[in-house]
Amino acid sequence: MVGLNWAYSFCDYCIGNAHEKVLMLRENLVSTYDDSKSSVEYWVCPQCGSNKKL
Repeated sequence: MVGLNWAYSFCDYCIGNAHEKVLMLRENLVSTYDDSKSSVEYWVCPQCGSNKKL
């Protein structure tokens, strides 16, 4: 079984601007805006903070 955080691919933004290969992390984000407690999975770069929705 795969955990909530695992490396998937390289960050496009970091490769394009800084020429660095930074691995994206899979994060499960939970909405605190309402009481539905809905969650969405994103790929998040730990260095620059860019993200991609799954």
